[in-house]
Amino acid sequence: MRKIFKTEIQLIVMTVGEDFAQVLSNDKSRVGIIANSLYNFKILKIVPPKVFRPMPRVNSAVISLDLVKSNAISKMYKQLLSLDDKKLRNAFEKILVDRTKREVKELTTMPLFLKKFYELDNNEFVLLNKFIHLLCMER
Repeated sequence: MRKIFKTEIQLIVMTVGEDFAQVLSNDKSRVGIIANSLYNFKILKIVPPKVFRPMPRVNSAVISLDLVKSNAISKMYKQLLSLDDKKLRNAFEKILVDRTKREVKELTTMPLFLKKFYELDNNEFVLLNKFIHLLCMER
């Protein structure tokens, strides 16, 4: 999913496990938050195991990811994805160019900002998502 999130593909239709499709539709997981911030997500059809050879043990789901029109939140996630090798505090220094280093440092005092984007657990990611939404509402 990392590679998909870093691209600008307008429409993606793919088959995934039904459980993973549920994770993508959930806004309580890292991958679900990113997917729903960057794409309009839909489960198009549930596919039973018997239509595949070899037959998997689980149901599959045909899903579509349709790129959302660019907005402040999707732009911020795209920028964070491109800076995923940096700690979040340093990434936000590059993203929030309209703020001074001191202002960014004051905004990013929580311990989660000392981690890289993909090092966050789901609870930290939910906090980061709230932070991003608050930042985008300010602008």
